[in-house]
Amino acid sequence: MESLGETDILSLLNNQPITRIHIRLYSDYISLFLASPEKEVAIDYEKHPDGSAITVFQGKEKHSEVVNNSYFAHVACQHIQTVLINQSSSLDELAVVMLFKLDEKRELNQCGKYTFEKLKEILKSRECLLKVDSFIVTVTDGYQVLQLLPHICSESLRRLTINNAKEPNQQKSEELLDMEEIVKTMQYEKAKELAILGFAIEPMVESLVGFRTVQVAVKSISFEWFMELKKSLGESSNFEFIQLRFLEADIDQLIEALYGFPSGETDQLGHKRRQWFLKTSDPKKVDSIIIFLDNVLYSRMESSRVPDDAQIV
Repeated sequence: MESLGETDILSLLNNQPITRIHIRLYSDYISLFLASPEKEVAIDYEKHPDGSAITVFQGKEKHSEVVNNSYFAHVACQHIQTVLINQSSSLDELAVVMLFKLDEKRELNQCGKYTFEKLKEILKSRECLLKVDSFIVTVTDGYQVLQLLPHICSESLRRLTINNAKEPNQQKSEELLDMEEIVKTMQYEKAKELAILGFAIEPMVESLVGFRTVQVAVKSISFEWFMELKKSLGESSNFEFIQLRFLEADIDQLIEALYGFPSGETDQLGHKRRQWFLKTSDPKKVDSIIIFLDNVLYSRMESSRVPDDAQIV
C-alpha cells in the first residue's frame, strides 16, 4: 500500500462521490470519517514520539504507519484539504466536532485553533461554496462557528446544529452562546432547521422565526415573550415545532388562565405533562403547547391526532 502520508486520500473510496464527512478533534488526535454510498473509511491521526501515527480503518482491515517529523493536525489537514477541495457534489452531512475534558482544554485549544484556521482557509480557497445539507459544528464559542459557517453554501443548507464542546458536567447551567453575528449570516437565514444544544441563547423572537423546526435553550421565558413568539411562528405556513429548554419560566399558570385546564398525564415520578390544543385558520391543523419539566414544546399537528377527550380552544 502506498504511504498514507502521501497517498491520494480519495482513492481509499475508489474516487466515489463522498456523502458524509465527520471531523473529530481531540487533545492528542484527529479522527476523519468519510462515507460514500458504497464505502466508509475512518482515519485517525495521533501524536507519536517520532511525529504522527496514521491509522486507516476500512471494514475489517486496519493499516498503520508513522510519518516522521510531522504534526498530526497538519497531516490530517492535508488530507482534509484534498477531500474538501475536490468535493463537487452536495454533502448529506458535514460535522466538525471538538471534544475534550476540562484538564485537556489548553492542549485541545492548540489543536482546535490550528485545525479550525486551516478548515477556514481550505473552505475559502474553494472555487465555489461547499454544498451541505446538514452542517453540525461542536465548538466552545460563537467565533468558531463563524470561522466555518459563512463558507457553506446557503442555498443548500437545510439543517444547522451547534453543540457545546464541553462535557455536560462542565457546562455552567447552559453557557450563553453569542449569536449576534451568527444570526446575520445568510446561512442562518436560509436554514430550515435549527438545533443549539448545550448552550443557551438570548430570547430574541426575530432570530427564531422562519425555521421549520427549532431546538434551543434560553435562560428564562416570560409569558409575554412566549406569546409574541407563538404569534410570529403561528403565521408561518411551514412551521412544524419549536422546543425550548429553560432555567426559569412563569408561563404555565398564565397559559392555563388564558386557555383553560390542560389535557395531560403524570409520569411514574410524579412529573406533570400539560398540553393545550389551539385552533388555527386551517381546520385540519391545530397548534399544541406542551409543558413538561424544564421544556416547552410548541408545535403544529393534524387535527385528527387530538385525543377524543381533549378540548380544542
